[in-house]
Amino acid sequence: MSKNALSDLRNSDAANPSYPEPFIINPTSTHTHTIILLHGRGGKGQSFGTKLILSKISSGGTLQKRFPGFKWIFPTARKRRARALNNATIHQWFDMPTLRGAEIENKAWQTKERDLGIDGLSQGVAYLHELMRQELASVPEKNLFLGGLSQGCAIGLHCLLTFDRAIGGFVGMSGWFPLRSQVDDMLNDGDIDQAISFCNDEHTEVMGPKESPATAAIAVLKANLDLTPSCPAHAEPTPLGTPVFLGHGDADKKVECKLGEQAADLLRRLGMSVMWKVYKDFGHWYKVPDETDDIITFLQHSTSVGTHC
Repeated sequence: MSKNALSDLRNSDAANPSYPEPFIINPTSTHTHTIILLHGRGGKGQSFGTKLILSKISSGGTLQKRFPGFKWIFPTARKRRARALNNATIHQWFDMPTLRGAEIENKAWQTKERDLGIDGLSQGVAYLHELMRQELASVPEKNLFLGGLSQGCAIGLHCLLTFDRAIGGFVGMSGWFPLRSQVDDMLNDGDIDQAISFCNDEHTEVMGPKESPATAAIAVLKANLDLTPSCPAHAEPTPLGTPVFLGHGDADKKVECKLGEQAADLLRRLGMSVMWKVYKDFGHWYKVPDETDDIITFLQHSTSVGTHC
């Protein structure tokens, strides 16, 4: 794709920066918790959310009945041109040049065309951060949860790691971690110079030899997404205290299971607590009731509620 064509696509997407109103399912009892869950590529918040909260669990209930104090928020990504679909306009959190298996990582983020994906990640994360901050006016940090399916999980992980505090937990299904190789290199090498190279030149003096690899890795993510005007200070990034659930089918042909496992491994190396579950002979979706049961277990461990059925 030519440089001019890339610029045209970015300008076309930038002309419509607004996001649709989220689909919200209010709690059936006193509001105690909020969970924000993100749909996959080509989906919408309402269709994804309606199916998910009514999914059956082994006890015969549903996610909504199990957590009556939860407010469920299902945002919808704005429409973007999809290069892999002949530039068709679809709801997606960010664009990728391919839809095929492992290539969503090793091709989409290692070419000159990656700026289109970065643009979407940056805009989406900024939007989701604002949504999270709005909910923190109603619930404490420990009662706020985030998560998503497929591409929703992918952008959700970036949203989590670049947030300014830990939250109650993260729930990811059939996802992966965009730009994983950059963070992986940082953790392998502990190379602070690499983090500096992603920051604006006038701010490089704030980086020093005391930064841990985890801090430097978060600096890379924030700088890539243009979320801060400078590299972060010396304090450890607080989002790393957030517990994480990641589930994946081992027969997933859209986002290969190994990409989910690599994401789980990366988060553990950052110092995070991760529950990783693999579902045998299952493809690209969440498995009912096996995975929904595991999500309930994770949420129950992270909260003091969830005894209703």
